[in-house]
Amino acid sequence: MDDLIGQEMVVRNLRRAVRAPIGRNEPLGHVLLCGPPGLGKTSFARAVAAELGRECRTVLAPFVSEPHELARQIAEVPAGGVLFIDEVHRLPLRAAESLYVAMEASRMTIIGATTDSAMLPPAFRSRFALRQDLEHYTLPEITAIQHRAAVRLAVAIDDDAAVVLATASRDTPRRPARCYRASVSTSRGCTGSSARSSGRSAKRAARWGSSRSRTAWP
Repeated sequence: MDDLIGQEMVVRNLRRAVRAPIGRNEPLGHVLLCGPPGLGKTSFARAVAAELGRECRTVLAPFVSEPHELARQIAEVPAGGVLFIDEVHRLPLRAAESLYVAMEASRMTIIGATTDSAMLPPAFRSRFALRQDLEHYTLPEITAIQHRAAVRLAVAIDDDAAVVLATASRDTPRRPARCYRASVSTSRGCTGSSARSSGRSAKRAARWGSSRSRTAWP
């Protein structure tokens, strides 16, 4: 979890929760990650699995229609492994109920991500031992995320461009990340990949994305 930026309380709580089962060589209790889209719930699920030294298998709940489809995914998770269910609130009721036995057996860790925990059946929601609510990011945190993304993509971005992207983010890392990838593709299509070209492209992408978001989501 050292690579995660922001969400200090969530990181601290998850680290504390992970330590105990590692010492006892047991699976971590089931975790429910809550919050608006784009806050990094998938990244947190992968980070928890990495901290446990386990593989993270992902299921997209909107694509599960029958319990047997979920049972097949569960069967492929090794003992002590992690099953991440994205948009878990969109599981059909019968599919959610089919998870009860697996959750009580504690053979694996199930991590659910939801933007609306109130949609989960109470009996299902109560089986998650740990609930963490992710909050919106600050401008400095999103700016730092942009600089880290630049390092991973092996391109340069100036401070002004990173701040422009962060300002257009609506406090979530996902939107500026998309803008930045678009700007990188644009700058690499030009001669060279300088901080100046990446910066200009990033600013244009951020401003275009910001104007679209104001139009589509008042």
